[in-house]
Amino acid sequence: MAVSQDTAWDGHVLRRVAAMNDARVVMGRLHDMAGTNAIFHRDRARLDRKALIKFSKSLPRLFRKERMDLHSRAKPGVWENRKMFRVRARIALAAARGINPRSPETLRATLPDMLQACLDCHKQFRAPP
Repeated sequence: MAVSQDTAWDGHVLRRVAAMNDARVVMGRLHDMAGTNAIFHRDRARLDRKALIKFSKSLPRLFRKERMDLHSRAKPGVWENRKMFRVRARIALAAARGINPRSPETLRATLPDMLQACLDCHKQFRAPP
């Protein structure tokens, strides 16, 4: 595994971290709209669903290279168990496609599958802070 000790960030790792952070923001916004923390905006929810689909499709590519730096939280299992990682990515993609942004009620009913897909993958492939 290539670990860069002399730079603060490896560019490939930085793109992975940025993509994960973007997905976290989108999930938070959808969660807020599904509940009572934010006004529901159907168009915004649709765009966020599309963003999660795009993100889920990109997961195998984001983790294609076995690259780490001192700030990465990816576990080596991402690369050691590529098959399971791809399975998790497909589950996330199916969950993202299953999000129904028609109303707060449909969003509330369909968002938990995406959240669970994220949590399951992180449990197996992400080191704690």
